[in-house]
Amino acid sequence: MLGYLLIRFLCEYISVLLLLLVALAGCNKQQGTSVNINAGLKAAFNYKPGTYWIYRDSVSGMTDSFFVTDNEPSVSSTTPHDPREAVHTEIITISISDVNIAPVPANTTINQWTLSYSGVNMYLATDMLEYQPVTTYPFPSDSILSDYNSPADTGRFTNIYISYQVSGNTFANVGAINHRGYVDRSYTNQPNYTYNDWFCLSADAGFVKMIFNHPQDSSYRVWELQRYKIVK
Repeated sequence: MLGYLLIRFLCEYISVLLLLLVALAGCNKQQGTSVNINAGLKAAFNYKPGTYWIYRDSVSGMTDSFFVTDNEPSVSSTTPHDPREAVHTEIITISISDVNIAPVPANTTINQWTLSYSGVNMYLATDMLEYQPVTTYPFPSDSILSDYNSPADTGRFTNIYISYQVSGNTFANVGAINHRGYVDRSYTNQPNYTYNDWFCLSADAGFVKMIFNHPQDSSYRVWELQRYKIVK
């Protein structure tokens, strides 16, 4: 009899404990809506430290090394009065350093670039401009990027190349994106900063070609990918 009562007590105790655990899990469960990074974008472009790209500027002959220094995942959350209306947005921010390595003597100034991802958008900030977004991925069916930086920036997705050659290397399914426009500098009594830039993007290797055409600072670069290593 004593054994039966003991077993019954233990069963009831375990049942109550399980109910408490379920209740606690419900209290701690994140409320609201989660917006995750597109799975295809994340799989293709989630670069980790150890990733690098070597580009040669076909105009000047200069060679630069771009390498990932940091990969930081985060979640940005809104804080409405009702927690059920909160939006939790997954973000990945990738820091990239750019340093000239040839010809010798090289310019050792390090420029900082940033790639960041949210939803289907890929954002790029260079030492010159920000492209918000530089493109969406998967590549858009509409030519005009839906979330461009400002009315002054006309970001357009122009084409997908089934096969694209750069510096003797062949890449498949390369998207071509054009950003042209101007940066309003009227508040500094300077003329608007105009640009006409191109990006050729491969899911396998990242940017395989980048053209920067910035007349105000006499900057014209045609960076072509020479070799690379991707770490994900």
